[in-house]
Amino acid sequence: MSQIIACIDTSPSAQGVCRASAWCGLRLAAPVLALHAIERNELAHVDLTGAIGLGAREHLLAELAELDHQRAKLAIEQGRVMLSAAEQEIQAAGHLDTESMQQHASLSEALSDLSASTRVVVLGRQGQDHAEPSQAVGSQLETIVRLAEHPVLVTPRVFQTPTQAVIAYDGSATAERMLDRLCASPLLESLPIEVVLAGTDDEPHQEIVRRATEKLAAANLQARSRILHEEPLLAIRELAQQPDTLLCMGAYGHSRIREFLIGSTTTETLRHAKCSVLLIR
Repeated sequence: MSQIIACIDTSPSAQGVCRASAWCGLRLAAPVLALHAIERNELAHVDLTGAIGLGAREHLLAELAELDHQRAKLAIEQGRVMLSAAEQEIQAAGHLDTESMQQHASLSEALSDLSASTRVVVLGRQGQDHAEPSQAVGSQLETIVRLAEHPVLVTPRVFQTPTQAVIAYDGSATAERMLDRLCASPLLESLPIEVVLAGTDDEPHQEIVRRATEKLAAANLQARSRILHEEPLLAIRELAQQPDTLLCMGAYGHSRIREFLIGSTTTETLRHAKCSVLLIR
């Protein structure tokens, strides 16, 4: 059975991930798996023979090896404690069908292994490397979204249950795939939906949003549309300022080279978003 993967680490985003996963699991009638991935370099033994000189005593090497072993044990135990707390948090949010798993791999590797049984991946906007609130985006987030075959729900540190959904739509192939997935999912059922396009209010753009609302209506999802007279990045950032909004958008629709030259709309939106963002490739 497909499941919601809640990616847990030591960051303050963990509680938001748990609550977002519970909400998502309840909406989709899917179990939640709390996942903690320990990078292999956190567990690997480090050979320090050369670092301490040729005349080092054997007992010093043994002590260093033991220290390394204890560090790995502590990382594993810390992960188990976090996963236990995550299960309790998810269940307290009303979703009882919850399990946990610890993987000794990078997060992207662990998610790849679970891909066949995944429905949605839930991540915090910032990981354990960002202890203080900031506009930074977690170092692994872009890689995971680019590799993901499934929707990725990115939540701020404090998750607020969505009371409305906004679909950033431009008629592109990426946006069309997103719309098809949303139409086939119960995630947005009963939520007020607004389809938003950034650009001039002319007949071609009106036709684009009209087709989108008609497709949603055919899936029993009632939506209204709006055309914003702003540059797309500014328009999307503005839409992401309401904490109770679920912003749905296509993710990384351009090449890395183009994004290097002009920047990524996806990353910039995540940096400034105060709401949860559902990314679909």
